[in-house]
Amino acid sequence: MEQISSLVSGEEYARSFNPGLYSCARCGHALYAHTSKFTGPCLWPSFRAPLEVSSLHTIAVAQGAYNHYSCSVVELYCAGCSLFLGHAFEDGATTGDTHPDARWRHCVLSLSLQFA
Repeated sequence: MEQISSLVSGEEYARSFNPGLYSCARCGHALYAHTSKFTGPCLWPSFRAPLEVSSLHTIAVAQGAYNHYSCSVVELYCAGCSLFLGHAFEDGATTGDTHPDARWRHCVLSLSLQFA
């Protein structure tokens, strides 16, 4: 069933944990290291933090405006070309990230990523 789910959703990177680097599918700008990836609650791949703070451009979403989330939410864009990547939620520690630095959960659309 998991294979069918990834085929339907196009989320080929959701359950992949191979060593490497995730970059923007449009411009190749480096975004995430495989070491920041974890299994989150959504179909999209989850990351705890970008490769560098300067890897992303973010826009804050008004409290409760995105699906009634009570935590902080931001939209994520590639800092290289402004491609929309997904959202970050300040609920990583309560949604599957067991890393000591767990705080944010970046849910990123696989189609916006390339992996090497």
